[in-house]
Amino acid sequence: MQLKIPFEEAIRILEKRKSEILLNDFDHKVWKGKTENDLKEIFAGMDYKWLQISQLDFEAPFTSDQNKREVFNRGKRQAEQFLDSYIEQIQEYSQIQQKQANQTEQTFELKYYKIKNEMNELIDETNSFLDNYKNLQSEVEDKDAQIRKLKNNTVLLNEISLRKLFHLIGNLPVIQIVTLISVVIAIITASFFLGKEIQETISNNEQFDLREKNRNLTEKNSVLEDKVKELQLGEN
Repeated sequence: MQLKIPFEEAIRILEKRKSEILLNDFDHKVWKGKTENDLKEIFAGMDYKWLQISQLDFEAPFTSDQNKREVFNRGKRQAEQFLDSYIEQIQEYSQIQQKQANQTEQTFELKYYKIKNEMNELIDETNSFLDNYKNLQSEVEDKDAQIRKLKNNTVLLNEISLRKLFHLIGNLPVIQIVTLISVVIAIITASFFLGKEIQETISNNEQFDLREKNRNLTEKNSVLEDKVKELQLGEN
């Protein structure tokens, strides 16, 4: 059963037609016409309830007045029963429809909350991912800063200069600068004394070599003089 109009409005119209049956000036022909038209506008599809109303008999020709009244009253009872059945069907249909609507609403509500929960979980995962990404980005920036600092503080032998050396020393803490200067002074002092010792050693070695050479030359000269004397004696 399908309705063309809201079920509340359909019940109101049929209740009105039902109440008209009880009126003293009830005109069955007019009533049947209005009721048939109402049923056609209320029920959709291949629903022919209006035919039941059109087939009601309110008149009994060629009979006594008592029989006419009985036929008329029977027609009114049947009309009232038909209208009650229509109203009952609409009420049952509306209850079923309402139940289906409630079930559909509950289904959509469950789906809504499910989708909402999934969206919240997705948002939480996205926020967590963004936080991790920011942390990683911060770590990368820190690493880059450390690398730049190391590059700035690293002195390459092929790029060393007084400017870079003073720049490097200027970036050091005061305690480290004092320590570095002390070490440099110690190295210079040690180098000076070491160089002096080496120089004295070299000088002593050179003097020793010269004395050895002079001694050898003196010995050779003495030998030559002896040979010369021998040659002179031989000639005489």
